[in-house]
Amino acid sequence: MFFLYLRRKFIEVMHRFIILFLTILTFQSSYSQIDSDVRVALQYFQAGEFQKASVEYTKLLNSTGAFVYLEYLVQCYINLEQFEEAEKTIKKKAKQNTEDLTYYVMLSDLYKKQNNVKKTQETNEYILKKLPPNQTKIFQVGSMFERYREFEMAIAVYQKGKTLVGDQYSFHNELANVYQYQRKYQEMVDEYIAL
Repeated sequence: MFFLYLRRKFIEVMHRFIILFLTILTFQSSYSQIDSDVRVALQYFQAGEFQKASVEYTKLLNSTGAFVYLEYLVQCYINLEQFEEAEKTIKKKAKQNTEDLTYYVMLSDLYKKQNNVKKTQETNEYILKKLPPNQTKIFQVGSMFERYREFEMAIAVYQKGKTLVGDQYSFHNELANVYQYQRKYQEMVDEYIAL
């Protein structure tokens, strides 16, 4: 009787082990496929074959949803001067992630590249209006503006962030970094002193 019990337990354990092993193999297989797709897309992008790269980055974005693939895809569309497609793609992702304002920062940058001052300003105003009282999200939006070298908007985000989060966090360090990029050394020093 005891041996029957042990045999049954052994079969259960082996069954679980086989399922785990097959799951790991499946995961590894799909990961290596994604890795291969990433290399192909990047090769096309670096070679300036933006149409082919856009096809690959669309596949990657659809399969993973990773923000980095959206950035590459939008850059492909910009290089192909397919601004409407870029706008449509960003807006679609923004609708899927309504709490994430970094998509709107990307949209603002797209409008700026098209010299559409009105839409750029409207988008920036929307971002400032919708900025949540959340230190992490404020930092994400501000640093995204910094990446796009929109230092005045980064400053506006961090300053509004100061009022939104109050005494929890002051954004002095972030503001000092932005002022350093702008070579506004007195403001930079003032922020470090305040820090």
